[in-house]
Amino acid sequence: MMFTEFFLWGAWYVSMGTFLFANDMGGIVGWAYSVGPIAAIVSPFFTGMIADRFFATERVLGVMQILGGVALRGSVRLRSRRTCSSSRSCCTCSATCRRSG
Repeated sequence: MMFTEFFLWGAWYVSMGTFLFANDMGGIVGWAYSVGPIAAIVSPFFTGMIADRFFATERVLGVMQILGGVALRGSVRLRSRRTCSSSRSCCTCSATCRRSG
């Protein structure tokens, strides 16, 4: 379970800077990378409080990992839809956009 948690963190953390620069949000890359460690310090207090009182810790971790995966998949779909709607003949369109266009 911990392997998948750290795998998920590494999947978005490495590619976040490139994604932000590609979407003309290069000015907030520093903020985006500095908020993560602050959230990592603060969130266990709230999540731990909920997990210890109401749910099993394993279930809370599992749900959070699923939500993280959904958010990652959603960001990829949002990016491909945005790119494809601006120009149908672009090389960066997803396969589904090329089929529907």
